[in-house]
Amino acid sequence: MKRPSLQPGINSTLVLTSPIFYQLVGNLNVTSLRSKKSVSFWRDCAPLCSMRLVSILCTILLSLLPAHSVNITLCPQHPTWFCVDGFPTHVGAPGVTGLLLNSRMIQGIFDDANTTTQQLWAYPGGAPYDAARQTAEFVGNLSSYAACGLDAVTVGMQGGDPEPSFPADQPNESSGFARNGTPLPAYLARLTSVLAGAARARLVPIISLFYQGQVERLDGDAAVAAAVDAMVDWLVAGGHAPHVVLEIANEVGCAAFPPSLQPGAVHLLIARAAARAQGTLLVSTSFLPSVNPPPDAAVAASAFVTLHCNGLTAAQIGAHIAGVKGTAAWQAHPKPIVFNECGTNLTAMDAAIAGGASWGYYDQGRSDYREGFQAPPTNWNLSAAPLKHAFFARLAQYTGAQQCEA
Repeated sequence: MKRPSLQPGINSTLVLTSPIFYQLVGNLNVTSLRSKKSVSFWRDCAPLCSMRLVSILCTILLSLLPAHSVNITLCPQHPTWFCVDGFPTHVGAPGVTGLLLNSRMIQGIFDDANTTTQQLWAYPGGAPYDAARQTAEFVGNLSSYAACGLDAVTVGMQGGDPEPSFPADQPNESSGFARNGTPLPAYLARLTSVLAGAARARLVPIISLFYQGQVERLDGDAAVAAAVDAMVDWLVAGGHAPHVVLEIANEVGCAAFPPSLQPGAVHLLIARAAARAQGTLLVSTSFLPSVNPPPDAAVAASAFVTLHCNGLTAAQIGAHIAGVKGTAAWQAHPKPIVFNECGTNLTAMDAAIAGGASWGYYDQGRSDYREGFQAPPTNWNLSAAPLKHAFFARLAQYTGAQQCEA
């Protein structure tokens, strides 16, 4: 088997706390050439090494192993924290331990079956939009995100708004489901590529199922339920469920959503997905900023609470966090609070983290293959534009990432 090359995206903190690392070096003994005595790594070597040197050793050892997906769970002893492979994220990084720091990369598997609107996504120079290229370039940048301390990326089966000037009933045909809710093979193929790339980079994919302007292409609530069932079954059958997070819908509260995706009913789909996965899958849904706090039933059903904070001030973000924590459901069973779409304002990032909530970068862009992470065609390079660079640089400051190229 070919050995994988060193992965610059390996999170040093995660490596240091990984059970795999302990298994590798826990019994690592070498024989001193001078004394002929057995030397224990932990007893004799580790105390003499700087954390940087130990981190390098960790990276080398992990590079000799095949890529494997991380297991994402809530921490049993600290239910408001996320654990990866059994350990809290960002151990030793003040303020962000246990958080799931993320970026909205919703168009990672985007396509458009409308040949008229598809022309809007042409590459500079006139090359037509290419869904395979969109996904391949995204996957190719995942390790660079992880190197800056990113934990998760959100991708969508129905994408996101590719053009803010579009009406609510978007003309682009970008649903990854047939009208009856059956997932389209081409979308699943691209998603499979993303999952494999995330495994190599040790990132957690947040898979979003439904988006306003596209869910209307399904035949009502029955098709929505069928789509949820089909995606859960696909994730479980492929062994992906423990390694991903499922977001039922983007911004519950949108008037165009069918009844089952409205705030008073969406908890039924959350519970349905979690039960179908038999506890192997973390399930939530995001809400519009205007839905604050989310209904108690949705808070109770969700593995963690997902919010959006586009356009909110730092004070308003704090109020949203307090609103969730004030619900009876959260008081009864505290759980993580995750913002997974919040814009580019880094003072908002600071406010969310100060409140103990995970934060998600969202950068719309302008379909110029430079700005943003949403308007296609997308340039996924983290340094392609100043706003992206600023986010990843701030992220590295929070997480203590040493290999970030932002």
